Amino acid sequence: MTQPALSRMLVVDDDEAIRTYVTMVLEEEGFTVAAFSDGQSAWEHLLLEPAGYTIISDYWMPRLGGDGLFTHLLADPPLARNQRFILMTAAGRVLPATFLEQLRQHHAVIMRKPFEIDEVLKVVANAPFLEIL
Repeated sequence: MTQPALSRMLVVDDDEAIRTYVTMVLEEEGFTVAAFSDGQSAWEHLLLEPAGYTIISDYWMPRLGGDGLFTHLLADPPLARNQRFILMTAAGRVLPATFLEQLRQHHAVIMRKPFEIDEVLKVVANAPFLEIL
């Protein structure tokens, strides 16, 4: 099956400055971006518009964090197969081992904050589609 080329992005971060900056840069690069302040809002958007996205999500957020958003995706394999998932988290944050294993198993990418915008663009360009068996 051929995967669609993704020019659609979801940026999910409760930090307004990061969300706005990443959105602005991606839009300047020609991406169509939908931005949300929590994983629950992003998940509701995905259910309404399930077309393929590159999802850039913070880990720690109110309502539903990046781990919860990723878990929701895994529970819906047809939806998850068309997505790429990049988790942003603070450089010093230790993620639970079981969650790290899920990310690795399904080919999600971890991007540590703080980051340079060139790094974001490189990660976006190289992020694989989620591997769902």
